[in-house]
Amino acid sequence: MRFTPDFIERVRDASNIVDLFSEFTELKRSGGRLMGLCPFPGHNEKTPSFSVSEEKQVYHCFGCKRSGQIYTALQELKGFNFPEAVEYLANKAGIPIPAEAKSNHESTAAKSRREQLLKVNGVTRDRYHSALLKLPADHPARAYAKKRGLTEDIIELFSLGYAPAQKDALAREMQRLKAPLNLAEHLGLVKPDRNGNGHYDMFRDRLMFPVISHKGDCVGFGGRALSDAQQPKYLNSAESDVFQKGQIFYGLNETAKYIRSENFAVVVEGYMDFLALFAAGIQNVVATLGTAMTESHAKLLKRYSPNVVVLYDGDDAGVNGAERSLPILLGQNLLAKAVFLPDELDPDEFIKERGADALSALLRSANDLFSLVLQRRLAYFRGTASEKVTLLNDLTPLLESVSDPRLKELYIAEIAQKIGVEPNWIGKHLGALATTPPQKSATLARSQVPVTPQEAADVQSMGPRINLNGVPRAELFLLNLSLADRETFEKVMASEAVHELSHPGVQELFLKANTFYRQMPNEFDKLSAYLMTIAEPVQSLALHLGEPLSSMAGEVRVQFLEDCIRQIRTKYLQFKSRELAASLTAAPVDEEQKKKLEQIMNMQKSKHHLRRDREL
Repeated sequence: MRFTPDFIERVRDASNIVDLFSEFTELKRSGGRLMGLCPFPGHNEKTPSFSVSEEKQVYHCFGCKRSGQIYTALQELKGFNFPEAVEYLANKAGIPIPAEAKSNHESTAAKSRREQLLKVNGVTRDRYHSALLKLPADHPARAYAKKRGLTEDIIELFSLGYAPAQKDALAREMQRLKAPLNLAEHLGLVKPDRNGNGHYDMFRDRLMFPVISHKGDCVGFGGRALSDAQQPKYLNSAESDVFQKGQIFYGLNETAKYIRSENFAVVVEGYMDFLALFAAGIQNVVATLGTAMTESHAKLLKRYSPNVVVLYDGDDAGVNGAERSLPILLGQNLLAKAVFLPDELDPDEFIKERGADALSALLRSANDLFSLVLQRRLAYFRGTASEKVTLLNDLTPLLESVSDPRLKELYIAEIAQKIGVEPNWIGKHLGALATTPPQKSATLARSQVPVTPQEAADVQSMGPRINLNGVPRAELFLLNLSLADRETFEKVMASEAVHELSHPGVQELFLKANTFYRQMPNEFDKLSAYLMTIAEPVQSLALHLGEPLSSMAGEVRVQFLEDCIRQIRTKYLQFKSRELAASLTAAPVDEEQKKKLEQIMNMQKSKHHLRRDREL
């Protein structure tokens, strides 16, 4: 979706950043702000260093230095992209999404149906979860959960549930709630009895795993049998309008923030492997749902980190699965590594036998997946000419899938070194193929799925943001001092310094800030959050929330402001003097030249006065 600046501002004004952070940490009043333990993953602290300003609707952590406004908070904490953050807050505030912002591919009727389907799934999740909590401790479902290390906290966090053994427990509950059974049928929750005697449940006597999208919607379910006699062992919801297994990861709604923090994602197969890692403290993890990695999966991972470690069993099935994922990950410019567990252990078994620290060490030292694939292909390689050609033909689809030319060059060099040929020989082979229409590998073709309307909408945002990289320190401090309080802002806007700034990003921000303030002079406190929405990095606009600016007061603050203005003016005058001097010609002095000389002299005098004022 693409939202107008006015709509983005309206949604931000209707939201309260304190309410958002109160879901993640306890905030207490301290002076003119609220303080609490930092809620961001990767920053574990015992003394509160996280500050939230309810007046300005911004936050800053004095420890990890994260800063921003409510949209950046949602992106960091919940893994939303910008349009999703706006949509989430708009729905929460009861603000209708403008028709022009909605995807053209989704009609009002389709959107209404989608909402109904999600509602049915939500009710089902709550019923299953409630059923599990009510079971006695000696019930097989409770016993199995305990055996697999599913604590009460894990059960609660991931809304794990239990599907009763009765044939039609859910169907009868749907009828009692007057929920449309045709929707439950579409979702694969119930099925009509072939004798026409009502409906029966698809999930019975199973431990249930609700599948939650990264937006927080329950889109489907997985059910685990409680005995080996019950088959299949795992059963997933049917594909539906809201659930496509190849486009979603289990657990991403809870782990996106950890993936961002650790800057790599661990991909496992299945619910229990995911929960085993999460419970062991390895929380930057997601799980596929009994399906191979797809292009949609890779696109989703790319939002959070370019680094991926696939963690599969060390048997042939696990290694083959990792190999199949490689061209898909490479095609999305993801840097793929892999860990294959020894002794045919799965992740849950490995943690129980050798501990979480041992697994963390393996993940941190994971090898490049391409190198592992190459090593496997070379297992029986003897170095004959025909084998070299065969091997290169086998590896060509992988090399073609590499989007980054630098990475492709390194892979070619690695292959050349391993099989004893020159890199140019491989390059010629690939160059010859490039003259004919490229052929995708069968693995890649099977794994691709069409881009959904939602994916197409997700790539849009509010447009390019103002870049603050490389801002001179004096200009950066001047901008932050201006945001600290209304009096300083007005003083700065009245000074010559705002017309003498060198950085285009700061120039543009001061223009936008001035326009905002003139239109809404009584809304100064909203200025910081507004600028953080349109500029990046947001940390550049949060210096006034931390030390040393936040504790400056009185004459020290005034002196620091004057020093910033003096430095900006001095630099500007130096630049203009050089510019005018360069424009002077060797021709006889005329009136225009006289004017330029006079301007240079006046600038030199102004620089002298600025230097003298500083000495005083």
